[in-house]
Amino acid sequence: MKKLKLFTFALAALAMAACSSDEVTAPADSNTGFGADGTGYLKLSINLPTQSAGAGTRAANDQTDDGDATEYAVNNATLLLFKGEDQNAATFQAAYDMTLNWNQGLDDDQITSQGTKVQKINSITTAGGEKIYALVVLNRNSVFTVDNTANTIKFGPDVFSGSFKDFTEKTVASATALTGNGYFMTNAVMTDKPGSTAISGQTTTILADVSDKIYQTELLAQENPAADIFVERAVAKVQLTQSITSSNLIVGSNTLTYTISGWALANQNTSSYIVRNWNQSAEGITPSGDDWYALRSDGDGKSESPSLTANPYRFAGYSLAQEESGNPATAAYRTYFGIDPNYKDDASFTDAPATASGMTFDDNTKYCLENTFDVAHQNVKNTTCAIIKAKFTLPAEWEGNDFYTVNGIRTTIYKKSEAEKAILKQAGDLYNNDILATATSDADFVDAEKINVAPKAVTYTVDADTKNLTLTKVTFTATEDGGDATTKDYDLNGVQLEAVKNAITVTQYTNAEAYYTVLIKHFGDELTPWNRANKTTVAYPNEQADKNWLGRYGVLRNNWYEIEVKGVSAIGSATVPNVNADTTPDDEVENYISVKINLLSWAKRKQSVTLQ
Repeated sequence: MKKLKLFTFALAALAMAACSSDEVTAPADSNTGFGADGTGYLKLSINLPTQSAGAGTRAANDQTDDGDATEYAVNNATLLLFKGEDQNAATFQAAYDMTLNWNQGLDDDQITSQGTKVQKINSITTAGGEKIYALVVLNRNSVFTVDNTANTIKFGPDVFSGSFKDFTEKTVASATALTGNGYFMTNAVMTDKPGSTAISGQTTTILADVSDKIYQTELLAQENPAADIFVERAVAKVQLTQSITSSNLIVGSNTLTYTISGWALANQNTSSYIVRNWNQSAEGITPSGDDWYALRSDGDGKSESPSLTANPYRFAGYSLAQEESGNPATAAYRTYFGIDPNYKDDASFTDAPATASGMTFDDNTKYCLENTFDVAHQNVKNTTCAIIKAKFTLPAEWEGNDFYTVNGIRTTIYKKSEAEKAILKQAGDLYNNDILATATSDADFVDAEKINVAPKAVTYTVDADTKNLTLTKVTFTATEDGGDATTKDYDLNGVQLEAVKNAITVTQYTNAEAYYTVLIKHFGDELTPWNRANKTTVAYPNEQADKNWLGRYGVLRNNWYEIEVKGVSAIGSATVPNVNADTTPDDEVENYISVKINLLSWAKRKQSVTLQ
């Protein structure tokens, strides 16, 4: 496939060049600024990103991959102009539809292709320290519409007016809104200092300062350097792959073969900002600890992570986004985090059990809204995850298509008849220990004249939600030692039946299928190592939690998370796990699936797992 050189993880933000002039008004001998007719010409170079690649551990930053050609298709482009003394306060001025000409990116940068355009724009009056800023939106889909006569935009019926901060607080409620007609892209968040050393005095930008890129004629604009704008896709990409070398699983005395037969995403975010929110000072966002740039993991296993040694300050990349001599915008590095609308709130996702129906492996790539959270909310219910279904093939002599476990112990599986015997044995043990007798006043059943008392039969239903067997009747047989030695059957009464229910839980694995949960890691084990061995009651202890583990889990826009299933080492859950309600910390969960997660360019992150 022809190489598409896109920007991986956060795709490069926007030109880093800054202008110190107080207003965009050309002196008499200058050709910059707006002409006498009130128009100007702005030359743009728009850089489509590779994807950051990672995994359930994301792997090191700046690992990128081009991805699919469809992920780079541009069906429409919109230029939005703002003016103000700083980015957040800059107010919206005008919007222009653009047609772009595309060239392939260089092999040594993080750009897949570049689009250029000289755009004619109407005069914007500036004063004091105001600058003119540009935001480019590719594939706007139905997020907003453009009126090319009035140069305005609408969100639904409402004409937008306000600051860039107001614009960034606009949200969408589904990934479909951002992928329906090409992948929605906006300026990426870029910084001018790498994460390989301690960062201070960095400049981080989203909008591109184009104050000194406006010319009085189209020819002048063509002849002069363009304003570089780096963009990123607004969704994250998750891919499931397999590299299973052996598909045999030994469970007790049984050897089962298996296939990975389906998967789905769960805990998918239901709201996303249309532009990545990097501003930690935004209203309501007050992460504890130092500024992100200063966070350097001193977590467990640090010495075993070469990526952490090379790039200790994980929130910025260490490779230039664009290798182009003499271009000031090349002092631009990707950034690798952001704030979503529910960053500091408990999520209220409801998608996990619903994924059981029709879960297939027809499509190994899925897209979702970014989902990030602080360490205090780094638990299962807040973490986007993959739910994977494995189909087991039972031995030839097995009865039916189902198997069973007892009391949650998955190291032994039972045939249907064996599961029923286990229930009857439990009932017999309760009788022999006088528990059934003391649980009831049923004198007829506990009559001392009865001999040879033994459990005989059990009937039950299977709970559709839990797959647990619900006992409806347990029958004992006994001989009355009263002269004629009559043998009779006796059904346990309600209290006795409840005692048996409380003593044993039998779970049916319908169609020999089991489910596994893989929590998706962002920075993961490479950049935020975590060691269970020295944790006691708290998964992320002490005031250094942000420093060590902020961003360990989550999915970020323009990151490609590849989950590679290496094998299955144990029986999973009989039902789709209800991850929507699980408050267990992410690093306290038993993991029974062997996976490797790769994050691609997109920024690509790879994660390998063995299912358990």
